[in-house]
Amino acid sequence: MHRTKTTRIKYAIRFKKLPKADWDHSLPVELLEVIFDEALREFTEGATPMTARRRPVQPLLRRLSRVCQTWYYVLTPILYREIYLSSSDALSALARAVTKYPDLQPLVHSFHFASTMYKSARIDISQSDLWNIKRIYRACPNIDSLTVQRSLDIGGVRLGEERIYTTCADGFDPGRLARLTRLEVELLHGMPCNSYLVYSSDLILPALRELILDVQKGATSPPNRTQHSMSWPQMPQLTRLCIKNWYVAHGCFTFPEHSDKLRIIELLGGNYWNAYSFFDQDLRKFSKTLESLTITAIEVGSYHCYCVDLRYLTALTELCIPLVTYRRWNLVWYPPTLRRLILAGNPENDFKEQDIRLLEEVEAKLGDLLQLRLRSCTLPNLKLVRLMVESVWLWRLSPLLKFKSAFEAAKKGNVELIFGFLLGDEITMRGKVKKKLFKDFL
Repeated sequence: MHRTKTTRIKYAIRFKKLPKADWDHSLPVELLEVIFDEALREFTEGATPMTARRRPVQPLLRRLSRVCQTWYYVLTPILYREIYLSSSDALSALARAVTKYPDLQPLVHSFHFASTMYKSARIDISQSDLWNIKRIYRACPNIDSLTVQRSLDIGGVRLGEERIYTTCADGFDPGRLARLTRLEVELLHGMPCNSYLVYSSDLILPALRELILDVQKGATSPPNRTQHSMSWPQMPQLTRLCIKNWYVAHGCFTFPEHSDKLRIIELLGGNYWNAYSFFDQDLRKFSKTLESLTITAIEVGSYHCYCVDLRYLTALTELCIPLVTYRRWNLVWYPPTLRRLILAGNPENDFKEQDIRLLEEVEAKLGDLLQLRLRSCTLPNLKLVRLMVESVWLWRLSPLLKFKSAFEAAKKGNVELIFGFLLGDEITMRGKVKKKLFKDFL
């Protein structure tokens, strides 16, 4: 077999100039084109889920990049351009890589660390993860991120010294708004403006993909963390919305009006019990795009919501809802695309002896759901059901709750049923400690 020029290869992979290195000594260009076309087909045609599922193409591209030096230089920019991670180990590995190898830093243009709430149902991100995220944003110059800390005692914006903070009078640099992809607003002393969180609806963030609104936990008493009314800026490209420790008052809760591409919604902590139309109307605008809905609040939409139909969420694969909310639902229809169902307790719900009945009702509902799945075509893609409660709950109640019917139905239906702590290790229904090892993304 003869060697030929790599003109068509360069055109196919859009790589202007190949580095000086030996190409594969035996494969012609035609066969190389087939290899790269097959490897990059899923990468270019299928959108990577914001839920950070590792697709088979990513390990495949890594292996191909190790064939020779040329393939490495060709595929590395593709692998690092848009990175999706879902484990702390992978996040730490990426932070070490971009810190140790400066040549990788300009390759990263988009970085997403999707929440692993579906695994742990934890409300707060760990300090190590937070530090690694800041290391990545600080090291990679092509990632546009802004963190704004609003402090009521100084009446303005308190800015840090890191590069990811922008120094300007009102907390926003107009020159960066057009390309800003990630914005984090930290409300250090609760809701500003007398509990009215209002953005200018004329403000346009055309490239923003991630918005994190963090009402600092424990900063103030719950009444001062209560949201009464709000208005959102225009964010047409927003794909992830994360709100922490938000307490809704008088049913006044709305999602961004102009953000119809949301794929991840995370409501961590707080209370949404009187968000009246949360499941009926508020989520309908994301019926074709929403992939992951994580709610670890005390309650959500439980004021009058007893029958819930979620079948209109045609792309939903992960659903995490409060344990108390699940107990209140008398009748619920899930979308057939659902793969993971998580029932999360909340640390603010103190354990009481009468709560044993709550767990008993949840046990019965889970058993009925899994039995129904065996008898009908309900939830054909369901692979995991996880019940996460506070450690003291599990320690006191696990001897009383056997989940026998639910476990048997889960075993017959090839569904993994896990009972675990909010803080601590997981245990399976048989009581064995379950530890999972996460492989690095890169």
